[in-house]
Amino acid sequence: MTKSNNNSNSLLIFLIITIVIVVLSLLLFKKDGSIPTDETEYLIAGQTEDGFEDGTYCAEVEYYNPNTGTHSPYELEVEVSGNQVVQINFGNGGWLDTDHFSPEDLDSDGQCTIVSDRNYEYTIQLVEKDGNCRQDDIPEEEEPEVLFSLQQCAQIYNMSKSELNKYMRDFNVGPNDQYTEEMCESMGDYIQEIRKLNQKWGKTQNEIKNGYITNITRRSAFGVTSQVVTIQKNGIVYQLEVRGSEECTMGTAIFDENNYDWQLVYIKQYPDRESYSGHYMRIIL
Repeated sequence: MTKSNNNSNSLLIFLIITIVIVVLSLLLFKKDGSIPTDETEYLIAGQTEDGFEDGTYCAEVEYYNPNTGTHSPYELEVEVSGNQVVQINFGNGGWLDTDHFSPEDLDSDGQCTIVSDRNYEYTIQLVEKDGNCRQDDIPEEEEPEVLFSLQQCAQIYNMSKSELNKYMRDFNVGPNDQYTEEMCESMGDYIQEIRKLNQKWGKTQNEIKNGYITNITRRSAFGVTSQVVTIQKNGIVYQLEVRGSEECTMGTAIFDENNYDWQLVYIKQYPDRESYSGHYMRIIL
């Protein structure tokens, strides 16, 4: 009986030790996370083992202006692409994109810091994907000013290459110079005025081509004054005798070069005025 009891006690002790070892092993595995799971749960919606999915995220954005020392927190929507923040959307409808900053990779906590081309810092912490974002307004004095290159301004106003080259010569600027929205608008006003002047000058040039008085000869004899005008039209020179004593003026002239009888010739003295004087003339040469 003693031997049997000893065997039973030994078996019981062995079972107890085995159970203790199994329990301790399970506790240790649970503590260090060594037990594999089929799916990892992430704190931020949209996060995967490869980073963050493309899309719109609600984010906490800490704005810092080193020029003024201003620190301001905001809740804004941001656009993520390729695990990088590529655009910040402001509550007033504006935005800041990669035209004005270099994108940075998001870390595993959904955070990154970007610096704009005006040296403003934005520390971004993703909160959730496609969430209901408060979309704070950034005060006007803090909102980053959007800048354009000279080339972008030229595209807005459909400037030709010759117009752009003339503008750069006149204002001593380069194609990659940075312009504010107001500067772009001033550039647009300038080019519109230039186009108006060119249009007027083109019209005047056309009028000159179609007839321009190059000389007026006046003679007086026995109290009678005679006038002969020289008109160049389409490269051909004509001389016309003027009837009457009313003096002709210089300017552009409208007449029929195929009519050698007396005809009414209209003279426009001032190129910027739509007023004409009329004189009867006939072609003599």
